[in-house]
Amino acid sequence: MLRYSIKGVEDVFLIGTLTGMRPAEIFHMLVSWVDFRQNKIFVQASLCPHCRGGKWVPKTGHYRGIDIAPDLLPILRRLARKKADTARVSRISCTKERP
Repeated sequence: MLRYSIKGVEDVFLIGTLTGMRPAEIFHMLVSWVDFRQNKIFVQASLCPHCRGGKWVPKTGHYRGIDIAPDLLPILRRLARKKADTARVSRISCTKERP
């Protein structure tokens, strides 16, 4: 089924499955969150033009680190390649409307 999905959706499912990240965390994930030296993803607040006040905040309101599974490393490297630290990892991003 994923073979016929929109390009990039498979990556979102794999990131979610291999990290346990919430969908909103994946959609807001920036390249700067991924630390390849420590093999961690650091979930933190980020700017978002679609979110209230122009800023997205994690559900818990706190910064957290998530270990990167070995199978996820090549996927994250591919997604982060040649992108600025402020760029989103996924091509699919938050589209919720401002209240």
